[in-house]
Amino acid sequence: MNKGKRLAASHLEWFVFTNLLAKLQKDENYRIAMIIAIQGYTGLRIGDTLKLKWSDFLDKIDLTLHEEK
Repeated sequence: MNKGKRLAASHLEWFVFTNLLAKLQKDENYRIAMIIAIQGYTGLRIGDTLKLKWSDFLDKIDLTLHEEK
């Protein structure tokens, strides 16, 4: 583990992101595609993303979240 070290992350190019989503959908990996899409469009961390439920989205215009970190 890299305790105390800072790791740099770089962005994902838009065409790479959309190609990744298309490939996941083509391979019927819908759950992973949905998780990556939500993270890509909202910037949420994985922990916050995995806590979402369908009821958070259905019949709603706005989505209000409280991020953990």
